[in-house]
Amino acid sequence: MMFFKKNYTFAGVLYLTAFVAVHFILLLKVKFTAWPEMLAWPYLTVNGWLPYRDIAIAHTPLLLVDLSVFNAVFGVGLMQLKIYTWILIILTDVLIFYVAKKLWNRKVAFFALLIYIPLHILYEGNGLWFDLALAPLALIVFYNLKKSQYFWAGLCFASALLTKQTAAWFIIPVMIYFLNVNYFKNIHTFIHTLKIKILAFAAGFIIPIVIFLLTLVVFSLQDDFYQWALKFGILYLPKAQGQILFPGLKQLVIFFIPFSILIPFLIWKKFQANDLVVWICSGLLGIYPRFEYFHFQPALPFLAIGIALLTSRLSKRQVNIFSVMLGLYLLITGVLFFRFVIRNWGKETRFFTDLEKNIATYTISELGEKKEIYVLNYWDSLYAMTNTIPATRPLIPYIPWYLDYNDLKKTVFNDLRNTMPTIIIKGEYTHSGLGSYAVAEIDRLLKEQYIMSFKNENVLIYKLKE
Repeated sequence: MMFFKKNYTFAGVLYLTAFVAVHFILLLKVKFTAWPEMLAWPYLTVNGWLPYRDIAIAHTPLLLVDLSVFNAVFGVGLMQLKIYTWILIILTDVLIFYVAKKLWNRKVAFFALLIYIPLHILYEGNGLWFDLALAPLALIVFYNLKKSQYFWAGLCFASALLTKQTAAWFIIPVMIYFLNVNYFKNIHTFIHTLKIKILAFAAGFIIPIVIFLLTLVVFSLQDDFYQWALKFGILYLPKAQGQILFPGLKQLVIFFIPFSILIPFLIWKKFQANDLVVWICSGLLGIYPRFEYFHFQPALPFLAIGIALLTSRLSKRQVNIFSVMLGLYLLITGVLFFRFVIRNWGKETRFFTDLEKNIATYTISELGEKKEIYVLNYWDSLYAMTNTIPATRPLIPYIPWYLDYNDLKKTVFNDLRNTMPTIIIKGEYTHSGLGSYAVAEIDRLLKEQYIMSFKNENVLIYKLKE
């Protein structure tokens, strides 16, 4: 018996390794997105710039701090960013398998991973952003609640909240779990149990929060954090002009098809995991106000596990409407996945193309020993690519809702006029739906004090007149 058990375990590890290997091959070959902030912000942090004071960041800092530590050890660059991202993704794979196996069984675990891998790729998961880091943290919170480990659930929930503010939406399923109606059969038992749950959860929650607040005080960043992550990031940004982006009809149809499976989740009485629906929906709330595909990432582990559970509960001997719906669903989702893979197979890294490399090479050759440049309406990752620092401090993203906030475009102009960097790189076209943003004073400064020395695909490089 022990021999068969060992072989069964070995086979399970072998299958899991094969799944992860397939996912890794897809990550290697499908277009990677090197979000400029994920290079620029850790690079500047490693070089002594403090978040919130020296860099305007609308998000909570845990991912940035972790990535900065990684970069401090291994260096800053595209390959380091890819390695960090892929480690995070593979750990999420293993976590999905582990959670599904522990809470249900090995069959559900394998099928959940089989579903998650294409969904992760389809929803632009091959690139590091805050939502990607929320996925494993939310899943750990879910698992610990299921195991009645409230302290660890609270600790991981606080960590998720310190990764991105939209993690706050997961308080909805957490509270529903706490207010389990079964306890209403005895009000005294209900109140006593609720107190135990909340106190244990709060004890875990408060530890990362206290450490974070003490860190803010030590570096005197509390006012800067309030200004950018809370006042700007929560109160101003969601309703800022130009920030709200709704999907077109085609986007809405194509990218919500994989979530149509929620309907049988809700109506099939034999499906006993409807609490997953709340976790899925909570993970989806982060797609507002900007509809971007990678914002779906926190919901995907729960969706994959839900589909696996639904499949495991269907009878193999009886064809009914649910089995037909599931088969059709898997077929359509599979077609969407393969279309996406074919379109993005072997494509060069987004935001790190030959154009960006040429710009970086030219900038380095023109700068000499000088280290200050300014990137205007283009990708801030060029600071890391050229090993330079911004001429403006704090670095305020050249995006309308940042520049219009408290009229910060004047601050940017004044910094540029005072520092007069040798090189200014200017993008002349619309990228990623953000659009070109003109500041008349900066345009006038370029005409009076700079000459255009480089032009390539609507990217201009201006050099200070001698």
